[in-house]
Amino acid sequence: MKSMMLILCIVSVIVASEKTSTQPKDNTIYDNSAYWLNQTEYFDLTGKENKRAYRIYVQLPWNYKSNNSSKHPVIYLTDAQWHFPMMYSMRNCMYTDSDIPDAIVVGLSWAGEDPNYHSLRTYDFTPTQTKQEPNSGGAAAYLAFIKNELIPEVEKRYRTTGTKMLLGTSYGGIFTLYSLFHEPNLFDGYISLSPALNWDNHVANKWPDLLKSKKCNARLYVSWGVYETFAPFEEYTKGIIAKNIEGLQVKYDEVQGSGHASSIFEGYVKGLQHIFKKPAITLDEKSLKPFAGSYTCTTKDFPDITIRFKQGKLVMRDLWGVNQTLLAADNKSFYVGKGLPLELWFTDETNSKGMVTFKWYDNVREYKRVK
Repeated sequence: MKSMMLILCIVSVIVASEKTSTQPKDNTIYDNSAYWLNQTEYFDLTGKENKRAYRIYVQLPWNYKSNNSSKHPVIYLTDAQWHFPMMYSMRNCMYTDSDIPDAIVVGLSWAGEDPNYHSLRTYDFTPTQTKQEPNSGGAAAYLAFIKNELIPEVEKRYRTTGTKMLLGTSYGGIFTLYSLFHEPNLFDGYISLSPALNWDNHVANKWPDLLKSKKCNARLYVSWGVYETFAPFEEYTKGIIAKNIEGLQVKYDEVQGSGHASSIFEGYVKGLQHIFKKPAITLDEKSLKPFAGSYTCTTKDFPDITIRFKQGKLVMRDLWGVNQTLLAADNKSFYVGKGLPLELWFTDETNSKGMVTFKWYDNVREYKRVK
């Protein structure tokens, strides 16, 4: 019965997170319909150098305003005029499943009355000007705007960890690749979906060599739909891998049953899983034993948990009475993996305070060691 009540509690929390609230304040994203996106806002920013007006959409974590000390990684999403609502739900679901941390989403779009998105994105996302598209070639200026103006503005307005990811599809996908190879340390992760590799006689083929003499510490994910046959996606990505660029971790997928537009759903999910993949480090007995013990929930609304040191590993009896081996993300953070959304964060590496933050789906509780 306790397990069933806990399941119902978890489900009710997840469902409640999708409900609408009272009338939103100014700059909250909504329209005349009966539904809007909670925990969102926007601001406009005009580039000092390129003089172009941008609308920036922001999704904040649910506890952002109630927890004034929290800091969060940032997901920068291009083409927010189309994809921000999709990423809004995707971010919530993936955080619930512990695929990604409690991130802020910053969606990049354009301001102004009735903006021509096709024309605006063609100019900002493309790396060179071509005869076929005279209104093109603004990628360098757009990247400079993001680096020198947008990111500082976001970090001034919001509490961030400094970890940043850049996402884009189609023209946005080639812009993401352009950003990686021209500013390899600006972002920690890059997701490029169905990038426009045919642009200007495959100009992107020259870019991987730019990192021969540069150190890079980033992850790249590339995917495309199986029905897309107009660009050499797999060949290009394998070519990047063959360069053995120091510090660059590359993964790619061909999305089955999908084309150029529909493949972005699976692409962004798998891409976020790749760039936020937790490490699994090895800790010795001396490092692990301080975390063993019995813990009780400080709010008394979640069951007690027990952590034991067994055969060189930490084993925790979960909420259903099943023993789960804990994997170490670092010297004080642990998780289960295997698709189970369970994470533990201790206050320090020696567990001197006997306190641990416990996350199960999107329920977060504080636990105190009792013995």
